[in-house]
Amino acid sequence: MFDLASFLAGLQAFGRALMPLLAAVAAVIGLYCIGRAIYSLVRPEPGQDVKLGSVAMQTVVGALLLQAAVTSNWARGLLGGAGSGMREHLAVGGVAPTGSILHQIVSVGLLWVAVIGFVGVITGLVLWIDAAKGNTSGPGGRDAFWGGFWRIVGGGLAINIGL
Repeated sequence: MFDLASFLAGLQAFGRALMPLLAAVAAVIGLYCIGRAIYSLVRPEPGQDVKLGSVAMQTVVGALLLQAAVTSNWARGLLGGAGSGMREHLAVGGVAPTGSILHQIVSVGLLWVAVIGFVGVITGLVLWIDAAKGNTSGPGGRDAFWGGFWRIVGGGLAINIGL
C-alpha cells in the first residue's frame, strides 16, 4: 500500500539535500565567470579589443552567483522551520495542525517552490552571462537580458513564497 507520509518525508529530505548542491553549482559558475573576466583582461583574443562592459558584467554576475550560494545557506536554515510562526499570523482560515498530512503536503510544496525559484535565479544569471558576451538572443530567440531578468525576479518571488 502507498504510504503518503513517508513519501512526503522523503521528498522533503531530498529537497533539503538539493539546496547545498545548487549552492555549490552557483558558486562554481560564479568563480568561473570571475575567472573568465580576469582572463579576458590578461589575455584578450588576438585582433580584438577588450570589452570592459562585458568584463564588468561577467564580474558582477559572478559575484551575484557567489552571493546566491551564500544566501541559499541562509534559506536552508529558514526552510528548517525558523520562520514558521508567520504562517499562523498570515493564515485566513487557520493553519493545519503541525502533525497533519495537509501540513506536511503544504510544507513539501513550499520547499519545492523555493528550490525551483533558486534554479530560476541561477538560470537568469547564466542568461545574463550570455548577454554580457554579446549574445542578444536567448532560448527561443528571445532577448537574453530580459529573459534573465524575469527569471531572476520570478525566482526571487518563488524563493520568498517557499520560505
